[in-house]
Amino acid sequence: MEYTVLFCLLPAFTFTIQESVRLEVSPRVTAECGKPVSLHCNTSSPQHGLSVKRMEWSQGNMSLCSVDSQETMTTLQRHFQTDFRCQFKDGRLSLVFQTVLPLESGNLKRYMCKLHSNKGV
Repeated sequence: MEYTVLFCLLPAFTFTIQESVRLEVSPRVTAECGKPVSLHCNTSSPQHGLSVKRMEWSQGNMSLCSVDSQETMTTLQRHFQTDFRCQFKDGRLSLVFQTVLPLESGNLKRYMCKLHSNKGV
């Protein structure tokens, strides 16, 4: 039996008043049960010197993982049914699910990427 899981990401195009920082995610990702899937969150700035103070992936009010200015990763795996890991490189925080479970099928899952930087939130 084959299941399809739809991961729906909250649109995360955020601009400060001066548009000095931007956060971009894919608006919709479809995954097949039993297969890995990655969600990516990218930061950019038209100005030089963007520094990430904190970047985070969350679901609802639960933080899944975050990275700080020293690129120290914190992952909170408890109370979450699917195994995942996070990676940070060159301003991109990726949330990687090892295997999408059938328990997730049929439910619309919303994941949010948040950014705090020297150029804005």
